Amino acid sequence: MRAGKVQAPGKAFEQRVTDAYQSLGFRVTPNIQLPGKQTDLIARQDVPGAPAIKLAIECKDHANPVGNEDVLEFVHRVVVQTASSTVTGGVLVSASGFTADGRAAAEDHPNVTLLSWAELSSQIFDVRHQIAEGVERYEQSAIFHNYLSLAIELLGWSTMSTETSRAASGEALLGEWYEFDGESGLGIILALADFGSGKTTLLRNIEYDRAMAYLAGEDHRIPLFVPLREYRKSQDIGTLLRASFRDAYYRDIPTDLLWQRIESGNLFILLDGFDEMLDRSDANRRLALFHELMPVLRSRSPAILTSRPSYLVERGELDEMLSSLREQEAAITTPPRAGGAYTVAGANRLRQRLVARHREVRPVPGADEALDLRDLQVVRLLPLDDAQVEEFVARHSDELAEAGASVPDLLAFIKRTYDLSDLSTRPMLLNLIISSVVIGGLDISDTSSQYGASGLYEIYTHAKLDLDLAKGHSRQNGLSLVTRRMLAEAVAMEMYQSNVLELDFHSTLEKLRVAAGPLKEALDATGLTEEEIRTDFATCSFVTLDQDGKCRFVHKSFRGFFVARVLKGQLPAMSPLLSEHLEREVLYFLGNFSPTEPGVGEKLWARFGRADQSEATLKRNLLVAFLNTKPVHDSRRVSGAAVADAEFGRLVFDGTRLKDVVWKDAVVRDLEVKDAKWQVDVIDTNFIDFLANGGDLQIELERAGIETWRCWGANLQLTCDQASLNSWVLEGTTVRLSAKGLGQVNELKAKRSDLAFEVGEGAMLALADTELVESRLRIRGNSAPGLLEAHRSLVVYGGPQELIGRWNMDDCLLILDEAPEFDSYTSHRSGQAAVVSHPGTVILAPGGIAHDLLEARWGVFGSIKPASTRTPIQVSPKSWGVLTADGVLDAVGVPANQLGVRFGELLLVRDAKALELDLPALDELDRLSGSSFEGVSSLERIDAKRRELKLQHAQLLERKWADFRTYAARGR
Repeated sequence: MRAGKVQAPGKAFEQRVTDAYQSLGFRVTPNIQLPGKQTDLIARQDVPGAPAIKLAIECKDHANPVGNEDVLEFVHRVVVQTASSTVTGGVLVSASGFTADGRAAAEDHPNVTLLSWAELSSQIFDVRHQIAEGVERYEQSAIFHNYLSLAIELLGWSTMSTETSRAASGEALLGEWYEFDGESGLGIILALADFGSGKTTLLRNIEYDRAMAYLAGEDHRIPLFVPLREYRKSQDIGTLLRASFRDAYYRDIPTDLLWQRIESGNLFILLDGFDEMLDRSDANRRLALFHELMPVLRSRSPAILTSRPSYLVERGELDEMLSSLREQEAAITTPPRAGGAYTVAGANRLRQRLVARHREVRPVPGADEALDLRDLQVVRLLPLDDAQVEEFVARHSDELAEAGASVPDLLAFIKRTYDLSDLSTRPMLLNLIISSVVIGGLDISDTSSQYGASGLYEIYTHAKLDLDLAKGHSRQNGLSLVTRRMLAEAVAMEMYQSNVLELDFHSTLEKLRVAAGPLKEALDATGLTEEEIRTDFATCSFVTLDQDGKCRFVHKSFRGFFVARVLKGQLPAMSPLLSEHLEREVLYFLGNFSPTEPGVGEKLWARFGRADQSEATLKRNLLVAFLNTKPVHDSRRVSGAAVADAEFGRLVFDGTRLKDVVWKDAVVRDLEVKDAKWQVDVIDTNFIDFLANGGDLQIELERAGIETWRCWGANLQLTCDQASLNSWVLEGTTVRLSAKGLGQVNELKAKRSDLAFEVGEGAMLALADTELVESRLRIRGNSAPGLLEAHRSLVVYGGPQELIGRWNMDDCLLILDEAPEFDSYTSHRSGQAAVVSHPGTVILAPGGIAHDLLEARWGVFGSIKPASTRTPIQVSPKSWGVLTADGVLDAVGVPANQLGVRFGELLLVRDAKALELDLPALDELDRLSGSSFEGVSSLERIDAKRRELKLQHAQLLERKWADFRTYAARGR
């Protein structure tokens, strides 16, 4: 049992049987004394137009099948009891079934039924009739006739970036999911999409598809749609599953039995709206909610979970959730912490994993490459494309024609109206646009207006209220349009403040009718009874009132819209609600009134400017709402505020100054910063597409992610802790990055840029694909590119040489600023050249160079120690240059008075100064490593130093040198 008191096995089985018969509509009474013997259960059910059913039920919780002796005894008692009309029949239920003799003993007694627990369970789940009714209802709905197959893109759950290795076909993906057998294959789909993008519609269509398969005998599994918003009521996933089955199939299944069916793979679980389980949450609470869903997700029943992508505010959060699903979280994602800092052991493990990745000579992978992803796929539902929008509109051509509009006219109107062009890519909002035209609320001949989402909702709800009011004479004597709107707003406010998505209309109306104010006066003036008001309000097309008196909006977004409308209507006065944390949807609608009501933005900004630091929540609400007023913001100054729990489509900051601003739990899909000056913290936030064009940005990234970041001529100062950059493209940009924890850059491309990465003790910065063109890259600490392509660039590397991956360097200067740990160093390249370079590349290694790096075709100036006295140099070098190598020369027996030997084009010498060799590049090491980069002039100086070294080396080779191999052969 999942909860409750522990019962004796026999009593527990009796309870399960009791629950089963209750779910079949029987009233069950335990331990009834009947003629012959006390009976475990009596089950009664009234049948309209026929005698009532009264069953004597005996429960056998035996480890082995019940035999004929027990069956005969039960048959005898039932015969006696039916003869006296005490019962109409008897049922013997066995936990382990019956023997063949046992079943034979009851064959000639029609009033006796033998059922195994499995057979009884199957009868409980025989909902074929209910499924057929559901199919019929769906086929009569508008969704069925308007449904469009949505395009998807597959996402890697660690990077949350698009997978290009697999074709993104929604039908093929669902086909894999349908075929999941509980052991292997695709068992879980996480589907992400913004509100109105078709998540619920998709699940309802899948429910229909699986219902048809069930009715056709093609699949025994039952689809179960679970609205996760209802979780708020019970705060228990088992209770929610049971309620969802009851609502769908009119059968109240015992929770334990339902879990048993889920765990054994007998259902398709459709979990709708992870983001609606709670309105207000943080990353820890979301992780806790995800863990509550784990028994469903890890069962043998295929499951789909939908959510807004912005609810999982950054890659690391989803990474942690899905890693926990595989119980490998601690080993693969976040290293252990102690006192807020990484432990030495944790840092060492990170370093070892990074080294191991480089040993395979491949880019640093995401955590997903170390996990078994056979049973999980993350997808993003894509917006409708132009062809789909046209198809959807065309399906409404007859309705449009009746309203005096045509499909081409509406499509042209959508295209020329910027905001509508964006909103129309979401199926729900496109349907609102069409409906608004059909009912006469939207004038498609208007060529001047702009419409945000709030303007569209305003037009739709106004037109719907007006249309509903005009449908009949009796209604015209009922609630006026204004009163209906006020009532809708009051209901939305009551829902929002109670943190619910539905409420009891009776108790709500009672409350509203005693609260002084315009709504009470308007309701009293109608003279209508509560039932008349309820009936009248129920005609509003965006509201539903069920037979139990429960009221809800047809989509959660209408609640947010009406709450925002109330707040907007009170401007410039501030509603007390604005001092409480408002959900992002409300702030989106509040700011989005601006295109049709321009004064909204200035009212919000003016009040924001007057708010002080003690009003942090008010400032957050006002700032987030203001940023939603328009996509482009000018050179305003914002300080001491938070952009928290928010999501945005396109945001442009042109010359904007942000000081001490925190971005927290936020998502921006399209962010552009032009010539701005920022001093901000970015926490638990994800920027999808970020363009920094000029400006000076000081950013602290903590548990944050940037999908694509393009920087042109910007100056960046970054601090990273648990941060991830998927694709980073720089041109003419200066970057100073300090890594304090675990950071990751999957792709870095820099042109004519200056980059300095400082990785703190115990921290790790994983660099995968790195490309440099005429740039400088400085690295200190535990970090190294996995793949490096560099042309005419300067690389100053102060990390462990064992981390160097596969580097291809063309006409570059590489400075190794840290000596290898020769005492513990072993070659990890297995004879394969990891560094490929052109002879024009020069390496300066004053502290020493690892032996296996000598395989590269580059100039080397510095020092080297012997790998061992037996094999002083492990490989045949391809390098040229001069290395101080006293230990190597001694190991092969080169006389102490001999200055050096020649090893190919490489000179191994005892003292470079004794050769009177002037190496100015070595003298300028500090300046080359640390000074500000000066673009072309710096590159020209680097080129000059490389050519100077090459010339001096050629002059040295003209001298007579002994051959190193001669001494090495003597030693052997």
